[in-house]
Amino acid sequence: MNANERRSNPRLSAKIRGKKLNRASCCDEVDDQDNYRNDEHQTAMTQRLDPVWKGEAQINDTLMQDLQQAVQVVLDKPQNG
Repeated sequence: MNANERRSNPRLSAKIRGKKLNRASCCDEVDDQDNYRNDEHQTAMTQRLDPVWKGEAQINDTLMQDLQQAVQVVLDKPQNG
């Protein structure tokens, strides 16, 4: 499964979108954070969601909490640049 297929998977997207982050909705819908750390945000998302996309893990509350915390760390950083 490539990156575009992952982003367009409606079941995965619906499950992820059901969980809220403090400053952003999640995944595809976060194009530009206020601090311009898009690469860091994408890395945090990919590291935690790759096992789900590969079928090695299931989405559950623990995974979503870890994902939220990792992304929030990036969002809380000062503006890059």
